[in-house]
Amino acid sequence: MEAETASGEIGLENVEFTIATDIRTASGNIKIDLMKSLTQEMNLSTASGNIKLDYKGNEVKGFFEFIARQDKGKIISPFKFDKEEVIEKDGKNTIRNRLQKVLQVQKFI
Repeated sequence: MEAETASGEIGLENVEFTIATDIRTASGNIKIDLMKSLTQEMNLSTASGNIKLDYKGNEVKGFFEFIARQDKGKIISPFKFDKEEVIEKDGKNTIRNRLQKVLQVQKFI
């Protein structure tokens, strides 16, 4: 499945993805609330915006790679990364953080 917007937000609530998914915005936020844990590859990308992927208490598992320009963005995750690095890409420093885990998210009341 693909979804894309040049300028605008993409928001999906209580969804289950059963096929590989690619969601992009040029200028806008992406917010996804999952009904079930992911079982397929998902790529989320924005040139200027925020991305929030909420597992809603479901098991978090898989490989995650987060990339942001060091001078323009930041990466926030509730989990410790396995690898954090700064790489040069197109003459700009880019942060790349990776995580591969099988984790159980606890619900806090």
